[in-house]
Amino acid sequence: DSEINRVLQNGSGFADGKLRIAALYAHEGNRKNRADFLKKEYGIGGQSWDFSDGSRGLVDYRSKGLYIRSYDHNAEVRLRWTEVEKRIDTLVQAGRYLSPEEQARYAQMEQDYAGYGGVPMPTPQHAFPKVPVTAPEESIPEEDDPFSDIDPEAIRRQLEEHGIVNGEVVDPKKLTQSPFIQQVEADVERIAAEEAAEDEVPVAPEDTAEGRFHVTEVDWYPGRVAYSIWDDQTGKVL
Repeated sequence: DSEINRVLQNGSGFADGKLRIAALYAHEGNRKNRADFLKKEYGIGGQSWDFSDGSRGLVDYRSKGLYIRSYDHNAEVRLRWTEVEKRIDTLVQAGRYLSPEEQARYAQMEQDYAGYGGVPMPTPQHAFPKVPVTAPEESIPEEDDPFSDIDPEAIRRQLEEHGIVNGEVVDPKKLTQSPFIQQVEADVERIAAEEAAEDEVPVAPEDTAEGRFHVTEVDWYPGRVAYSIWDDQTGKVL
């Protein structure tokens, strides 16, 4: 039995075969399904084998099962896939199927697949699906708060001193006497006066009556001078 266990602990001969078999026993509880999986995982083939006593032989995988043959002792053991399944189950339950290194690799796989439902059910002779790579979220730097140095409590106290409590004017006299409010009112009046001055359209002197009309001398006939009103805009005497 110890030699048979050595053969089974060697795996299927394919890369990560033992990890797939360990995942099989973690997922599948039906013995027939496990035996069918093992048959496909081992496939058809074989390998030379060195026994513990130094003799040599062959491990052969066939459709009907696993054959272990010793050349030196001219002996052969045949295990059907259902028997292989039972023996591997015993090793798995005893924690003797995977080596310490393989157990560490399987534990790492469990961590890698933890966010995706655990280690997936494998496919015979096929590698495990790659763990999806999630791009790290970009951290957005926090912008400096330009108002971080403002003390709301201090502002509330100042408003109360000026007659404003909870957004309402409770003391109009204090409000009007506040230097700050007086300055604001003065600024508003100054700005309004400046805007009004900018809106005024300057009037040219000739556009006024004083600049348009003036008195001029008019010769009515020799020796007689008269005065009349001259219109600069029309160029005529009124």
